[in-house]
Amino acid sequence: MDPASFAAQVDQAQALADKSASDLKSQELRIERAKLDYHRSVRELNRAKELYAQKNVSEDSIDVLETTSRLLNIDWQQAVVERDILKATHDANIASLAQAKIQLERTDIRAPISGFVINRTIEAGQTVASSYNTPELFTIARDLSEMEIEAYIDESDIGLIKEGQQVSFGVDAFTDREFRGHVRQIRKAPQDNSGVVSYVVVIETPNPRGMLLPGMTANLEVSIENLRDVQRVSNAAVRIASRYEVSNSNQQKGPLARLKYLNLTPDQERQIQQSMPNRDASGSHNADRQQRQMMSKRLAEVLTKEQRALQKQIRDGKIKMGPLLLLRNNQIETVYAQLGVQMTNIPLLSIPI
Repeated sequence: MDPASFAAQVDQAQALADKSASDLKSQELRIERAKLDYHRSVRELNRAKELYAQKNVSEDSIDVLETTSRLLNIDWQQAVVERDILKATHDANIASLAQAKIQLERTDIRAPISGFVINRTIEAGQTVASSYNTPELFTIARDLSEMEIEAYIDESDIGLIKEGQQVSFGVDAFTDREFRGHVRQIRKAPQDNSGVVSYVVVIETPNPRGMLLPGMTANLEVSIENLRDVQRVSNAAVRIASRYEVSNSNQQKGPLARLKYLNLTPDQERQIQQSMPNRDASGSHNADRQQRQMMSKRLAEVLTKEQRALQKQIRDGKIKMGPLLLLRNNQIETVYAQLGVQMTNIPLLSIPI
């Protein structure tokens, strides 16, 4: 934008402001002079009145001096009024000068923030027109020490993502380095790309060394759940058996088979077997429910505190149980194990070496 016309307006407004300032100072001098003339006329009038008392001055002379004093007082007041008018004019000229300077400053387009220029979409000398939509001139980043990743998560997986979850990712520029961050925001607006709906998840990560740059592609993994101090089984100790072998190895049937995960003692198995009620021949729904309630009550009396806690965790889905087939002396043996979970006072898995 050519600033010449705006600079001329600033010069014109500056000249008017300087002139009004000079006129204001000149008027201040006129006020001071009118004030002195009035006070002098008052003193002359007072002396003339003393002489008139002594019959040395005529009454006409007193009238002339009184009239002159009043006129000088009027001139003084008029000068004060003119000074106020000039002051208002000067203030208006100062405001016009400030407005002209603002218009001149607007000829230079400045960034609202200080930072790093990421992209420039214009060239020197290019005409930029702005109507309702402001054109993009530069892309500026305020601070590159904190970066954000916009990850597009499929709608089938978005339910697993929560704010605060830890994220590990890598970039093609540093294949041997792993970066870490955390989920800061899950945006609610869906992104539809050829019928595939995804959601934007904003991941915040520190970048103190400036290794990460805007526009990089990140391959990331979101940590949904972490388990610490878990006991693991070597692959050499695990054999995948066929469905026939599993069915033959599981000799125990009935309700006790469902309680095998609790590592019941022989005495507990005997008490539970004796306390099982006989099935109602009618097969009604209410009778079955009453029998289940009675069985649950008796079972709670037989199980230990640790076994009841384990049963609740299995029922709530917090612990996954399953049979583990061990080969011992060429014979398949079924061991019920809590894979990946360490429990207190309950053996997880016992494998003879």
